[in-house]
Amino acid sequence: MDSRLTLRLTLVSTNGPDGCACVRRRVCRRVALSIAAGDPNASPERRRKLANSRTENANAIREWEAAHPVRPTPRVFLAMIWPELQGVTPQAVRETTGLSISYCRRVLRGQYVPHPMHWDTIRRLIRKK
Repeated sequence: MDSRLTLRLTLVSTNGPDGCACVRRRVCRRVALSIAAGDPNASPERRRKLANSRTENANAIREWEAAHPVRPTPRVFLAMIWPELQGVTPQAVRETTGLSISYCRRVLRGQYVPHPMHWDTIRRLIRKK
């Protein structure tokens, strides 16, 4: 049986009388299954690094938003910056912004719009192109 299916069945069977599952138990089981499956992101050290990275990103966004009370809409990015990204590689966007490679690929496809704090960096990358 697939481990995800086993996890889901376990969660359903551990629901209380009011129908809610214990979130803590769910997280612990998910981590245990990830470790058992050999997921490198499941180790305590890697999870700590990911948490620190997310905290740093949240702080950077908070600081940027405090300094820029008026934020441009995603339409500005899609109309002015995204068309200029033709020929730019996901790796180049990743190196300049620090965003994940999968997120950068989605930005280049027009599926995602990065936070406005990255737009100036992306504009500089376009000018170098």
